[in-house]
Amino acid sequence: MEKEKYSTIYQAPYGLVIGELKKEMTKEDAVALGQKYCSENGFSYKGTYTGDEAVAALQSLIQKHTGAVH
Repeated sequence: MEKEKYSTIYQAPYGLVIGELKKEMTKEDAVALGQKYCSENGFSYKGTYTGDEAVAALQSLIQKHTGAVH
């Protein structure tokens, strides 16, 4: 499995957050770590993505949440 840098998107009480994972890892490990973090901290897990994918996914989530179209 190829290792890459990933970011997890989650909903916290103060808004949507992109949390960058420190180490390169497989997608499966990154998803498991993101889900565990959210579960332990009471956040709503939204997904785990690579670089630009995370930004695009966050923008999409914000548009769905606010109903905004740009």
